[in-house]
Amino acid sequence: QEHVFTEQFTTVLRSAINASQGSGFPRARPRVLFGTFPQEPHALGLMMAEAMFTLQGCLGVSLGVQTPIPEIAAAARAHKADILALSFSAIIPAAQASAGLAELRGLVPATTEIWAGGACSGLRPKPGVYVLRELASIGPAIEAWRARATLTEGSDGPSPGKTDQFTS
Repeated sequence: QEHVFTEQFTTVLRSAINASQGSGFPRARPRVLFGTFPQEPHALGLMMAEAMFTLQGCLGVSLGVQTPIPEIAAAARAHKADILALSFSAIIPAAQASAGLAELRGLVPATTEIWAGGACSGLRPKPGVYVLRELASIGPAIEAWRARATLTEGSDGPSPGKTDQFTS
């Protein structure tokens, strides 16, 4: 039953995201890429986060689940992503999450922020990696990103050296 519910909910959520993106609702930075690491097969948390970003008017591209870290990094460069939004369920070991985030941080431009969320106990903020514990924290985090971007207008985004680490 759980799989049937998840499949139905996923279909409804994807339809709502697509309708919202095509509704003429204005889209603005940040440019966000959504994905999970190769060991993460769960998509529901990622889609719920994508819906929250969409409601905030962000420009978004979903890479889906189980994307190899080098491919996430290549997509971030190709799409000039401001934010990589990654979802981690409780099944991901803390050491794997931490090592993967460190690897990804080393592969993407310093101007690309990594936002990690989900139930994984190993999610810890570190330079250039932000942790959002709840979906409700996405809106305020985007507002903060946009405020930082306004301060550094004319650049490619907020300066990583001027951002505060946040965890909600």
